[in-house]
Amino acid sequence: MKLAPVLFGRQAVIAAAAGALLLVAPLAVSADIGPEPAAPEPSRSAQARTAAPSTGPVAAGANCAIGNHCLFWGTVSSARKQYFDSVNHFNGDTFSGGAGAGYSVDNNSFAASNSSSSDRESHWYDGQFHTGAHFCVNPGATVNSLYNVGWHARISSLRLRPRTPERCLSN
Repeated sequence: MKLAPVLFGRQAVIAAAAGALLLVAPLAVSADIGPEPAAPEPSRSAQARTAAPSTGPVAAGANCAIGNHCLFWGTVSSARKQYFDSVNHFNGDTFSGGAGAGYSVDNNSFAASNSSSSDRESHWYDGQFHTGAHFCVNPGATVNSLYNVGWHARISSLRLRPRTPERCLSN
């Protein structure tokens, strides 16, 4: 029986890295991801850099950058948090840019807006990992008061979905 040689220091690190590449490389090669996307804008988050490009025209919701789904600490003029893709939980996320800046997003939102392409509804859930009850916001729509519809301070995750027959909130 022949034993593999024992590696130390830099050799062990190089061997570990090579082994990791062998495990990952076939996945990247076999994935059909289409043409390479354009380089991301420097202001976009890591989520934006990994998201698939939108397929429809962009619709603008109130005070929410194009292509994003936003939650607001108070009104749509208060601090906000913008998301480009689905999010499993808002742990550690905080609002920025206005009254309420620095406050936690999780279970602390009072308005929502969708400025995505025409085929991406925002589905906001009261549980992490897209569980529990939820409501949706259509592209170009804004819910100015989650309090009025019983959803204030309840949102814990976001899932983006293609258009559904579900009736979404707007005001």
